[in-house]
Amino acid sequence: MRRFSGIVVVAFAVVSFLGLTCLSGATSAQQPAIKIGMVYPVTGPLAAQGVPMVNAIKQAFDEDNYTIAGRKIDVIIEDSQGKPDFGLTKFRKLIEGDRVHILKAEITTAVALGVAPYVHSQHIPWITEAAAGALARGLRSPYTFRFVPSEYQYSYASAQWLKNKMGWKKIYWIAWDTAVTRGGVKGFQKVFGDEMVDAMWSHSVYLTKKSLRTGAMRKFRPWGMRPLLLSDLR
Repeated sequence: MRRFSGIVVVAFAVVSFLGLTCLSGATSAQQPAIKIGMVYPVTGPLAAQGVPMVNAIKQAFDEDNYTIAGRKIDVIIEDSQGKPDFGLTKFRKLIEGDRVHILKAEITTAVALGVAPYVHSQHIPWITEAAAGALARGLRSPYTFRFVPSEYQYSYASAQWLKNKMGWKKIYWIAWDTAVTRGGVKGFQKVFGDEMVDAMWSHSVYLTKKSLRTGAMRKFRPWGMRPLLLSDLR
């Protein structure tokens, strides 16, 4: 579903761009190709998420012969490896070197947060699946379009359900120490209060910790989050 939504958003952005270029009076045949820059982790540990994203968009354009409304589409793909510094280099290459018109890029929160100020300064439309809440807050930009819920929204909604419907009083948050998990725990702290959310930033913590025997936990997973009951650990 997320990959399908991404294709729809890209198509909408391209059509919008076509509408603007048509104001110049030139026909589609006279116009150069629309360049779409794609940056995803296609190698490294996050390639399992990045490669399907790239393949889905390539397939969608391939089915229409890389043409929309008579205008050719040129897709340029770069590998961020899931690294912020490496990703920024790739974004710069696409914008300053390849002169892309639209960016359809990145699922990695760390990379997205690292490149956001630069993309804003370049005034390039950027469509992203990164779940970084900061992209709609401190780093918000009229050129950035995040069409997935943020890590905060995921957590806030489930925290309300656990507190109001399930009656949970205490949360133990076990997660990798990353930007997305740091943002996610804030949603629980908003609902339960800081003192009722015990964050443990490693999957290697001892689950036999005495306080865990009477509480509830939440475990972060890179492909989604769900409440984790103590019975799941048995």
